[in-house]
Amino acid sequence: MTIAEYILETPLKSLNKAYGNATKGRKKTEDFKRYQTAICWELKICKQPPVTGPYSVAVQVPLKTRSDIDNLLKGVLDCLVKIKATPDDRKLVAVSICKSSVKNTLILVSDEDLDLHL
Repeated sequence: MTIAEYILETPLKSLNKAYGNATKGRKKTEDFKRYQTAICWELKICKQPPVTGPYSVAVQVPLKTRSDIDNLLKGVLDCLVKIKATPDDRKLVAVSICKSSVKNTLILVSDEDLDLHL
């Protein structure tokens, strides 16, 4: 079993303002692009082993987080794929997010179910 642990100092951002209107549809805002770049670097610095098959993710965010926590997941999941820490998120089989007494965001990625079923 592989469990990768990532600790992020940068607070997760909601997807609510991640996209803006463009001439041809919608596109990521420059602010969100910078945010995703910062998150990708923080994830890389953790130097965790990649997960290759079906996987699950558990995320803990600080209690002081004001965003709707369900809107925080997609951006960080995309970053995990971008840095090749996980395969395409179509292989994601379970995900959990909660507020807890952690100082910084904690992300656990496993190639087995992290007992996320309620």
